Amino acid sequence: MPPAVERKTERVLEALRDQLEDQMIGGAGYFFEADAVTRPPTFAGNELEFFDKTSDTFVMLRPGGLSLEETATGVMTYTLEVWICAATKHRLDSFQPSGLPTPGPQTMQTRLAGDVLKAVFLDVTLGGEADNARITDVDHEVFVEDWAVVYLRGEIVYDARKEDP
Repeated sequence: MPPAVERKTERVLEALRDQLEDQMIGGAGYFFEADAVTRPPTFAGNELEFFDKTSDTFVMLRPGGLSLEETATGVMTYTLEVWICAATKHRLDSFQPSGLPTPGPQTMQTRLAGDVLKAVFLDVTLGGEADNARITDVDHEVFVEDWAVVYLRGEIVYDARKEDP
């Protein structure tokens, strides 16, 4: 029996993780450089438990719901919900190397969300694995002491055979 090939849904998630990692770790034109982009087992109010607190900036993603629609040709169109959490250390009393105060948490959150959006929108096909990746919601209403945190909700639309969900 031939070895199993990774399912399309998993390939799509890894393509998103890889794209975020490629752009936000060492990518030019971003406010923050992530130390890592990970897929923890879960994050729902306890996301910081899944990351090394010595990191300055990190991004985590996880899948949400999956909806399916069969096309007239028998190919399935999948819409995969994804959740992205991005965080960077932030202290109101910290200073930048220039000696100027660090921007407020809302500015840090806006910049962080912009970095994630830029990385996703760079290639909405995720290297050809998807038809479209889009961010539908950004939540800045998050407070975690000493961190600027933002949550993004998105959808990835892709086609796959019934045998390759």
